[in-house]
Parts: sequence; structure tokens; C-alpha cells
Amino acid sequence: MKKHDLVSAILAVGLISLLSGTVTGCQPEFQPGTYTDDMGREVSIDQVPQRIVSHVPPITEILFALDLDEKIVGVSDFCDYPEEAKTKPSVGNYYDPSIESIVALNPDLVLTDGHSEGIKQLDNLGIDYLVIDPKDINGIFRDIELLGKVIGVEKRAEKLVNDMKIIVMKDLNGSWYLVHPTLLEVGAIGDTISATAATLGGRLLNKWWDICS
Repeated sequence: MKKHDLVSAILAVGLISLLSGTVTGCQPEFQPGTYTDDMGREVSIDQVPQRIVSHVPPITEILFALDLDEKIVGVSDFCDYPEEAKTKPSVGNYYDPSIESIVALNPDLVLTDGHSEGIKQLDNLGIDYLVIDPKDINGIFRDIELLGKVIGVEKRAEKLVNDMKIIVMKDLNGSWYLVHPTLLEVGAIGDTISATAATLGGRLLNKWWDICS
């Protein structure tokens, strides 16, 4: 299973929510504090990040799904979804982003999955970075909520996660599984959110199903 594809696919529901206006508005929810990332690092965030660099495509998609595009000042060449991501300044490729380019963008937070050794140079440059590297669907949910807390959109992140959970269910062992997207249509019918394969959301949902099955 390709983890990046899994993250990209699960975000389909969030993007559908965003387009349909179901993601709640930004509210002043930020609380300064120390947050533990997926590498076990403790990162102190004293102010709401205003200039964010993300060189990892799924993380970039999360930021757009949370309607944080105005705070994104840099992405990698691999960040091509949604379409607006292509208009952001590039810091190079995903595997080996340019530290010089990152520094030049003057970010107050860099988001990474921790697989680029070069990112560790930011420790010596006084630039905060957070490792977002979920291992499963539950990890994706937790990381979205973590980003919501760190960036000050906690309610929005919670709503995004709840919208995603509408199309997944837990079995008796507590494991998540996908309600097959071919049974769904785009839009809200009662309490059902759905997508067909003809839509972008449907394409990603089908992709998610192929990966998880």
C-alpha cells in the first residue's frame, strides 16, 4: 500500500465537503503549546503559523481541504492537487527539497513527512517543522486534528474528519473499511455524502478503495 496515495484518497471526502460548503469557517481556536509530531518530536508553537511550507503532496492537500491556501507560501514540484497548488512557489522536489528555497520563503512552519534528511537542517536554522507521517487511517484522522490545533482551525479539522468518517465504517475489530464508492453519487442526499467515478472526488474514492482492498 502506498501511504501517500492512501492519504490523497481519504482527502477526497474532505474536498467534496469543502466544495459543498460543509467545512466550518475559521475561528480563533489556537492555543500556544507543545505538540508531539509523528516522529515523537516535541515542537513548541507560540503563535498561529501564517507562512507554511509543505513539500509533501498529501499534507498540502490537507491544508487546502482545511481552506488554508492563503497561508501556504511554498510547496514541492510534486504538489499538483488541487490545481491551485501548482500556482504556489516551489521549493524543489519532494524527496530532496531545497533548504535555501525554504529559508528564502521565510516560513514560520514547515510540514514534512520526515523522509527527507535535508529537512533536519532546519533545526539549526531556527525554523519550526512538524513531521506528519500517518501509518493508517486512524493516523490520518489524528494528524488532521493535530494540524487543526497547531494552525488554529481545530473545529474545521474536526468537521473535516467527521465528514470523512461518514463514508467509512468500523468492523467488529475496530478497523476502518470503506463503503464502496460505486454505490455512491456526488452530493448530499439526506445524511449521505457520495461520489461517482465520473467526478474528481469519485476518482479519488475509487483509488482509495483499490489501495485499501
